[in-house]
Amino acid sequence: LGAVALLTRLSEEFHQDLAPSLPVVFLLVHPAAFFLNAVYTESLFLLLSLATVLWARRNNVLLAAICAALASATRVAGLFLCVVLLVEFLQNNGWRALLTRRVLPLIIAPLGALAFFSYHWLAFDDFFLFLKVQDNFGRDFTLSTDDPFYSHAALANTILDYSHTGLAIVLTLITLWRIRLSYGLYMLISLSVPLSTGSTLAIARYSMVLFPMYLIAAGIRSPVGRGAWLFGSTLLLALDITRFVHHYWTN
Repeated sequence: LGAVALLTRLSEEFHQDLAPSLPVVFLLVHPAAFFLNAVYTESLFLLLSLATVLWARRNNVLLAAICAALASATRVAGLFLCVVLLVEFLQNNGWRALLTRRVLPLIIAPLGALAFFSYHWLAFDDFFLFLKVQDNFGRDFTLSTDDPFYSHAALANTILDYSHTGLAIVLTLITLWRIRLSYGLYMLISLSVPLSTGSTLAIARYSMVLFPMYLIAAGIRSPVGRGAWLFGSTLLLALDITRFVHHYWTN
């Protein structure tokens, strides 16, 4: 609910050519949107990332950095919000502001992730434990084509993963070209890191929190185009919910 409210406010303040509620509609019918109602980090991370962007665009660097720190404690991907903060800071204040005290709050942004890794160091004597655990899910940056979860029965999942990946890449390029530089760079880095592991596993869930895609969808001028997106997304959401509640793998 908090993420919905902030996405609406972001649209009202900085994307006034869009109907404020329309991006929210596209968010809530995303095929992976059911994770927002599960015990996963997506809903909290989306809330904090939207808060970061909203305060950054308002040029309140301190509040934006605090929200980014909390986001990076929620998910390591929150570190990528530092790019949004830096780009927005430069656009709002100019390059010379990097030599002033106004830049100091930016140091706060990565502290959440640092605290997370430090906890692992203190509790398990391994600062990089999280990254090592990711090896079990095929995310070890070896660019291997072997998917630990792949089977012939999972071919449908693989096709959906590739489809979500292709769509996310296209939307990232559109964001860079037409929406906003900071948004586009955030999406680009957020996708590049998981894809650099050679796996598209759970890419729908990872990309679901990339809010600029919903601004793009809401900006489609053709009612037929918007309707087709909503209809197709709703069908996939229904499919994923059905699989999830019946204990099948879905992402």
